Amino acid sequence: MANARHVAKLREGVQAWNAWRAENPGTAPDLSDLNLPGGARHFEPAQGEPIDLRGVNLRRAVLAGADLAQARLEHADLSGANLKGANLAQADLTGTRLAGANLSGAWLGGVRNLTQAAVNRAQGCKATVLPDGLALPPAWVGGEEPAPPPPARAAESSADRPAPERGDPYGVLGVGRKATAREIRAAYLRLVKELHPDGRPPGTVPEDADERLKLINDAYQELKGFGRQAEARRAERRRRARRVGAIFVAGVMTATAPAVLVLVVGLHYTGWLSTPDPRAVSSVAPAPTGDAPRPAATGVASDANERAGRQEALSEARRLGTREAWERFAAAYPDGEAAAQARSAIAAVERAEARRRAEAAAWAEAERSGDKAALERFVASHPDSENVPRARETIAAIARAEARRREEAAAWAAAEKTGEREKLERFVAAYPDGGYTERARQAIATLERAEAARRAEATAWAAAQEDGTKEGLERYVAAYPGGAHASQAGRALAALAAAQAQREADRAAWAEAERSGAKTALSQYLKDFPAGSFAADARQRMAMIESEENGRDDTAWFKAKQRNNKASYADYLATYPDGRRVTDARRRLAELERGEMRPPTEPVKAAGTPPVRPRAPEAAGGQRWPSADEPFVGADGRIRR
Repeated sequence: MANARHVAKLREGVQAWNAWRAENPGTAPDLSDLNLPGGARHFEPAQGEPIDLRGVNLRRAVLAGADLAQARLEHADLSGANLKGANLAQADLTGTRLAGANLSGAWLGGVRNLTQAAVNRAQGCKATVLPDGLALPPAWVGGEEPAPPPPARAAESSADRPAPERGDPYGVLGVGRKATAREIRAAYLRLVKELHPDGRPPGTVPEDADERLKLINDAYQELKGFGRQAEARRAERRRRARRVGAIFVAGVMTATAPAVLVLVVGLHYTGWLSTPDPRAVSSVAPAPTGDAPRPAATGVASDANERAGRQEALSEARRLGTREAWERFAAAYPDGEAAAQARSAIAAVERAEARRRAEAAAWAEAERSGDKAALERFVASHPDSENVPRARETIAAIARAEARRREEAAAWAAAEKTGEREKLERFVAAYPDGGYTERARQAIATLERAEAARRAEATAWAAAQEDGTKEGLERYVAAYPGGAHASQAGRALAALAAAQAQREADRAAWAEAERSGAKTALSQYLKDFPAGSFAADARQRMAMIESEENGRDDTAWFKAKQRNNKASYADYLATYPDGRRVTDARRRLAELERGEMRPPTEPVKAAGTPPVRPRAPEAAGGQRWPSADEPFVGADGRIRR
């Protein structure tokens, strides 16, 4: 049974249908038993785009007169579909299943990828137009008249056709006036099936369908009545002919009886015949004359002929065993025991027909549903039906399909759980038409894209590493922000940024030290950037400054030693507190201070030497005092000014 949602989408038009197929690539549309009105069977290309019916289930679909020009029908299932008079020009039939499809009068000119084997499995007639290179199967020859190419587009269902005149039962049933009872009955059953509430196409107005169904029933009953009356008239004509023949034979026999009797008597008296029995001769009745009544032999012959005709008709009715045969017999011989037997046989046939109709309805319902339980109920209810083998075969096929679906579901669960490409490919190979095959193909495509992305990322990362620049790493991160090496690239960029900042700080510190030129600034630079870009220059300048300082230190020390007094040594210590001679300066200064603290000794007078007079202190005006800025050693031993 067709999916109602899929049918509704198809009725929206080719463009909407194709857009829906593009948005749902994994959905397999089910349009089985599709029966659209004739006006809704136009599927010609929309804006240059053919309808996409790839892989669609169209089993038993009614597509009579449909316009499927250029349609994409690759791997579609059209088994049992009615394509009578359809236009399939330039359609793509790659792998399309056509078993049992009706292609009578269809236009297949220019179709692509249609094989002779697929044509042989379909049904058709000599009116079917096949593409070049393919031949009509022998069974198709002698079919209906060909339709003019391209075929008619509006092959409407019985519910869509305008109702014919009520007084024309042949037109109501759509048969010719020379149609046989079998053809009339077949047309009637087909129309009733189409207009039945369970078989009406979507969009049919119930009131119109019911009215047309009533017209069809009335027309069929009227034609059945015409048939019975015609058979009765034919039987009456045959009965009258038999009666006329019997009367003619009886009349001839009556007219010639005297002459025959005279001849026999003459032959007897002449001795040609033996002497007759007097009793037999006396029993011979005189020949009738003139206006004498009809002899008894005429009525006997007529009754015998009528009985023979009745028996012959009864034997024919028994041999055929059909309702029509018994009805013809009952119409010809309405009286007697045989008529009662005919009526009983007609009732039995009607009961059998009712059972067959019920069986046919049950089989149609079971076949339409395609449900295993419905088919099993049909087999249990009608074990002697001719459709039981087909039902059992369908049940077995459903059971096999269910087992395969279970097996496929288990295989898909295992393949999906692992997510490995190899197992997914094995699943697709094992179940190329399965329900999960499309999902497996999508998973494989996703894995392929992921693998390609990984390869591209690895190539980009190798190039970024080889380049080693900030720009190369930034290009990688921009292209693969969530890549496998994105964090490593981020750390590398951070390291490059830190190195750049270090270099800039190094350059700024060196610029400041170089501008200052002081030993302390150079020493601070070397302390902050011992391995900086300008460390060598800083050390070289430090060495030059230290060399100059050592030279000045040595010169100051030499001068202090020349003067050799407390003031010179104190001046040296004040000028070069970290000088190389600081220890020597402090030692000499200490020695000088100790010498001043020792008491003076009187010199030994030599004999005859006059006494030395002590030198008087200089006047206050000529006394020498340390200058205000001259360093001196204080009481605490520290050098002061």
